[in-house]
Amino acid sequence: MYYFIATIFFYSFPILLLLSWKPVWGAKKTWLRLLFVLQISMIFHAIFFVRQLIGLYQLAKTMGLKSSSYMPPMIELFQMGILIIWPFLFASKWLASKFWAGCPIWLVLFSLPRFVSFDTAPFQLVMNGLFCMSLFTGIYGMLWLLKRFPDQHKV
Repeated sequence: MYYFIATIFFYSFPILLLLSWKPVWGAKKTWLRLLFVLQISMIFHAIFFVRQLIGLYQLAKTMGLKSSSYMPPMIELFQMGILIIWPFLFASKWLASKFWAGCPIWLVLFSLPRFVSFDTAPFQLVMNGLFCMSLFTGIYGMLWLLKRFPDQHKV
């Protein structure tokens, strides 16, 4: 289910970026908040991704593989680093308030097409969509209550 967050991010980030820059309908503040929620949701994908990498490392160790045989090339290590570390930088209100902050993640996902597919059964697609909607709703509510949106000010 968590891989679906990257898929949603890949397809909706450019749309939300354009709508926050030049809103066709709705307020600019709303689109910026949705963009912020989408960027924060990538933290959950990063945690899931780290867990997958740990599992692959443990599998390789139990199979007795040497580290040189399963170590990815440097460019993939750089891409993994962006997918893992960059979302945690969104906890900073300064970086999260920048509408372009999700661009490095989107560019990495763009270069890795295996991350952004809807190749699932229709039932699983509906379940993943409902999961992401509830996750985004929870993140939005939490950010609103904690006054963490860039346009909110603590009183």
